[in-house]
Amino acid sequence: MACEHALQTSGIGRRFRENLDSALSQLGLASIDWGSGTWQQIAELHRVRKELVHINPSQAFLFMNAVSADTAIVTIRSAIKDIYVRAGDSAPRWLEDDDDRGWDSGRDASAHMTAIHAGANPHSPNAIRIGYVYKDKEYISSVFPSGTDPEPKIADLIQNIRVPISHVRAYEGQTLLVNRELSMRGT
Repeated sequence: MACEHALQTSGIGRRFRENLDSALSQLGLASIDWGSGTWQQIAELHRVRKELVHINPSQAFLFMNAVSADTAIVTIRSAIKDIYVRAGDSAPRWLEDDDDRGWDSGRDASAHMTAIHAGANPHSPNAIRIGYVYKDKEYISSVFPSGTDPEPKIADLIQNIRVPISHVRAYEGQTLLVNRELSMRGT
């Protein structure tokens, strides 16, 4: 998107390298050396992106470590700056924005996710829902198909949760099956 904006064109996304090279050539701008530096790293990131989007990667591969993610951000920023320089313009201010907190409401802000597992219908009256209470508010963390034993799912949630929760609960539809109070530090 940044390449399209800088070069005032469209359609670069598919066949990224070829289309970017073509757009630069049509505008009479300096070509990219894809064999070294920032643009070689961009080509590698594009390859990784294709694996994430078009191949069925393992769960571990979907979440890269923080150092790799930070390196990718630096590389992409460098490429965006370069494309704007080639176009004779300055990069947009948002490019260096590391401080935008978005919807974050402060130090204690957090996000809660609900995983809907294979075969589960969250609207089914027999779906098994596993949840927890954090800061006096209940969050459903998982929805499983009817007939799922909630006990191992509760044990897994307690073992893996990273925030101080006060209760774990299991429901079948609206019926409370388990309400376990926890004594976690910080609750």
